[in-house]
Amino acid sequence: MFTRKETIQFLDRYFHILRIEPKFIEVKSVNSGHHWMVFKKELDQEQPYVLYHKHGATDPWYHEHKRSWTVAALVGEIKRHDGYVAKHPDYLKRFKYARQARRMGFKTSFSEGR
Repeated sequence: MFTRKETIQFLDRYFHILRIEPKFIEVKSVNSGHHWMVFKKELDQEQPYVLYHKHGATDPWYHEHKRSWTVAALVGEIKRHDGYVAKHPDYLKRFKYARQARRMGFKTSFSEGR
């Protein structure tokens, strides 16, 4: 379960809260419109917080974006990612077309990483 201190980090104008459950918080970034889910693992010895990401409500699933020891680090990662999106507004289009081209057998130089 998230502590009050962890939950408060999402209660500002930067995020629109979509859902709060005992093991995860799902938010939408107001700046980019991207959806994020912070999942809290209770009994894991590794980094207990996992950040999942998808580009919009119509995307069928989330993908793992990062792991961390703190919620604050993941909130910072969301804001950094939004900064990247703001500076590179066509990155999703390039990502989509590069992936489609590789499926068709063409080689591309564009990396699918963040």
